[in-house]
Amino acid sequence: MSALKVCVLLSLLGVCLAAAQLETQKRALGEFHTVQSCVPFNVVITPGDKYQVEVKAEKPVVDAITSDVKSGVLQIGIRAVKTKENIEVTVTLPKSKLRFIQLSNTVATTFVEPGFDVPELNLSIGGGGSSLYVDGIAVNNLTLNSSGTSSLAVRGSIDSANVISSNVANTALSKVKGRVQVHVSGISKVFVEADPAFAKDVKISGSAQELGAVQYAGGQCALSATSIFPVCERAAVPSFAFRPVLWTHGIDIEGTFSCNGHSAGSAISSNVQCFGMACSQGVGAASRA
Repeated sequence: MSALKVCVLLSLLGVCLAAAQLETQKRALGEFHTVQSCVPFNVVITPGDKYQVEVKAEKPVVDAITSDVKSGVLQIGIRAVKTKENIEVTVTLPKSKLRFIQLSNTVATTFVEPGFDVPELNLSIGGGGSSLYVDGIAVNNLTLNSSGTSSLAVRGSIDSANVISSNVANTALSKVKGRVQVHVSGISKVFVEADPAFAKDVKISGSAQELGAVQYAGGQCALSATSIFPVCERAAVPSFAFRPVLWTHGIDIEGTFSCNGHSAGSAISSNVQCFGMACSQGVGAASRA
């Protein structure tokens, strides 16, 4: 039933609700290889034939979201704004050009869709409960740095990887074909799943401090450690699961979230709508100072 029909029916009861007006804006950008997301809402990165940011939201939200390219780095920020509707931000760049993704101290999730094929990729995520899910990627050399209460998962074809995981971060790699260098500390966990066809080539080395540990399915693991507890634990099945893509639904932002080092903002948001898969629901709060 259309919004107009609903409005007509409700008008008979003396009530008429205005349908939310969402605006879609496609922003053509200069070339970039790095994405810095410094915002408290979810973002999708997808391979394509152009450099672009597409924003779909209420007009005040579209106007408040910034997307600037400087020296090959795309920085996504937002000014104070409030909405009860979806915020949908999709970043597009050629499949061979992505080199670096950096997430700031916010409660938000970045989803990288399948199709990227790159020689190397650096992923950095820290603090605040940020999450990063990279699916269906082919990469020769992968570097991961996760800290705070963050979650980071990469699934695809991974020739080799270097992982630094600290505090209570959770990091997961799936379909690894070769060497993995790990430095894990705090109470963080690193999960490594070998590609069954290359399990004999997967060798996990490095160090574990405090209560940090590695779980692995396939391959070999040998870490130097200061802990009296096991730091290499075999796992029969992955201990992580990829989440469906969720758009942030409703947000109240005070102050500014920016990648230029001058952010001072807070936000309350809830995720209740999804993109292309069954919906799940959650509520989160984010802040950056």
